[in-house]
Amino acid sequence: MPEYWTNARPCQPDVEQMATDTFETEQDAAEWLSRPHPMLDHETPLQTAQTEAGAHRVKALLVAIKYGGVI
Repeated sequence: MPEYWTNARPCQPDVEQMATDTFETEQDAAEWLSRPHPMLDHETPLQTAQTEAGAHRVKALLVAIKYGGVI
């Protein structure tokens, strides 16, 4: 598990697990979580997921990525 995950706030563990499930490897999930995303106001998913509302946004994006949904 990447070192910065160990400093995760309470909202992030579910997001990290969802990302790993979506991208299938911890490395791919970690890369996605640490890259700014245009649908998250150019914040990284980890930055956005520091609040409950932000974690919900990231989870919705992960569901769309995994299942081909629309945001």
